[in-house]
Amino acid sequence: MLSAVKGIVQGNTVVIEDDDIREYDGAEVVVSLLDYPQKKI
Repeated sequence: MLSAVKGIVQGNTVVIEDDDIREYDGAEVVVSLLDYPQKKI
């Protein structure tokens, strides 16, 4: 299965704001980093 969620890197952690991924606890994941500046409004 392939799933994509949006998150923000904070230190050594990826914070996911809107999705509940608890059902995947312990699953192997791949994290892709998109190289663009984060802009807060």
